[in-house]
Amino acid sequence: MREFVSATARLLFCLIFVASAASATMAAGAFPSSAGIPRNDAQEADPSLLEIRLEDGGLLLARLAEETISVKTRYGTLNVPVTEVRRIELARRLPAEAAETIEQSLKLLASNDLSAVASASDTLVQYGEAALPALCVAARNTQNLTLTGRIREVVQQIFVAAGDQPISLRDRDVVETATSQIRGTLVASSLRIQTDQFGILNLKLADARLLRSLSYPETPPDELPVDDREALPDPGSLSQHAAPIGQKMVFRVTGSRGGSVWGTDIYTSDSTLATVAVHAGVLKEGETGLVQVEMVPGQDAYEGTSRNGVVTSSYGNYPASYRVRKPVKKVRFKLFSWQIPPSP
Repeated sequence: MREFVSATARLLFCLIFVASAASATMAAGAFPSSAGIPRNDAQEADPSLLEIRLEDGGLLLARLAEETISVKTRYGTLNVPVTEVRRIELARRLPAEAAETIEQSLKLLASNDLSAVASASDTLVQYGEAALPALCVAARNTQNLTLTGRIREVVQQIFVAAGDQPISLRDRDVVETATSQIRGTLVASSLRIQTDQFGILNLKLADARLLRSLSYPETPPDELPVDDREALPDPGSLSQHAAPIGQKMVFRVTGSRGGSVWGTDIYTSDSTLATVAVHAGVLKEGETGLVQVEMVPGQDAYEGTSRNGVVTSSYGNYPASYRVRKPVKKVRFKLFSWQIPPSP
């Protein structure tokens, strides 16, 4: 029997971009927010003026009061002139104690002691979004099917607990310039910034999630740039995931013609993703690759067709849908990576 979309259960491994966050505080108290500050044309054209998004949802307009930003990468430490910085996406930063607790809980998750497994699961669920990067790494690096199943259950509970709040996976800092994208870890724990309202401030990186030049546009809505290592495991279908309409996710999927699919171009959320990918021409049967999924509104009717060796079925009204495409990839070369458009 087909599964109906439930508003109380969400089965997904981890998401990319935009999330709820904890309160952000400065050493001397709450960090001031400038949300709602009007911007004029001169500000929009000033490449040195940054929009800083805080973990608590606040917004600040400021300039970096540093000459360079040091980024530790797998190839060594790079010093990037702030005049070349267009965007900095910051990884989530956890206190050492929290990181250790998550690591120990992951070890216990593989235990044969079911009471220890239950306790570890509860701990990870309590950490919520903060535990997702470690859970994703563990899922990628294990061939233990039992552990994989337990990780899936923990992630499902985290999504259920999050409710309608979007979830993000941020495990590395990303510094973008006009010609490169550098992934790694900022060496400093804070940055000096100059604001018109509050003067010089010390911005703790743990308090911020994004710094973006106002002259640099956001990523186009139809593109979701991803690194291969950020792709999420195949969820089977999207039937248990009640994500907000328009939300995009990227999964690593192996194409298959053996699943059940309803619709064409737009598919019911309980359609098998691996088979949808083949029908839509994103993957071939047996090919493993990245598939971008976008949640779209439910349709009054779904038309079945035959494409690429897959025959899909027609269906009537269904409350949740999704569509797929090839994601924008980041191609690595030495120290940097560049975005390239998907194949036509």
